[in-house]
Amino acid sequence: MNSQVQISKGLLAGLVGVALAAAFGVVFLLGRASAGRTPVAPPKAAEVPVEVPAAPPELPAPASVPAWAAAPVVKPAPPAPAAAPAPARAAVAPAPRNDPARAAVVAYFKAVEAIQPESSGDPETVAGQIAVGLGKGDTSGIDGMIQQAQDSRSRLAALTPPQPCAAYHKELLASLDDGLDMMRTLKQMMASPNPAQQAPDITSRANAMKARSDSLRNQEQDLKQRYCQ
Repeated sequence: MNSQVQISKGLLAGLVGVALAAAFGVVFLLGRASAGRTPVAPPKAAEVPVEVPAAPPELPAPASVPAWAAAPVVKPAPPAPAAAPAPARAAVAPAPRNDPARAAVVAYFKAVEAIQPESSGDPETVAGQIAVGLGKGDTSGIDGMIQQAQDSRSRLAALTPPQPCAAYHKELLASLDDGLDMMRTLKQMMASPNPAQQAPDITSRANAMKARSDSLRNQEQDLKQRYCQ
């Protein structure tokens, strides 16, 4: 029975890593949601020498085929229409230079960025390492992240956002709560006798959290374009 549980946890390590990365997306990227990320190039495939087969011997010319036996000519299907490109996000008009909210928004985002917990590496890499630890019964990594997220959440809740950032601030707090709940759920799931039973729910929650994080990034980008440029 114990060996079956360990196998299940090993197979779930990838799923847990993805779910943790979604939870860390808000915790690690506080105040830096609009920062770009460098894509990772896929590994190159190993070069394997390919033998080119010799040309087959020439065959004698076929006898003439009667018209009734000739294969019908099939016209190629017309090419499928190209997919329409995704619509670009509308540009945000900057606020007037004398708008008093400008300085308050700039100060708010500086304060939010200062709350971000320090990370020892890329959030996805950290999530993968913690997921491997959970599969082996080591909860120290996720316990540390939960503590950091709780501290960040408390400091964020102590901020008073300027009026233009009020909705963003509320959603950011809610997303942090969601990320904290996800981390606690994953810890409990990996400690349960049959963690695979909860896998579908975790996948659905991770996808929803990723969409929520993307929406937060867009909100932050709009606010910075309007008030911080």
